[in-house]
Amino acid sequence: MVTFKLNGHENGKPAYLAQRRAVGTKVTFASIVFDGREWLLKKLPNGRVDRFDTARDAKEEARKG
Repeated sequence: MVTFKLNGHENGKPAYLAQRRAVGTKVTFASIVFDGREWLLKKLPNGRVDRFDTARDAKEEARKG
């Protein structure tokens, strides 16, 4: 199960950490931030960045992967 933790604000919008439970602890695997035009889903292990129109779309993609 993926949870989202508020991680401050960036460019006037909330920023989130995407976390999942692994071996009894929460592991952060991605961050979601607003760059001024689009929402970015930054996957931490490999550095991949996906762009979305809404935060909801970015969160849905994080839940899938």
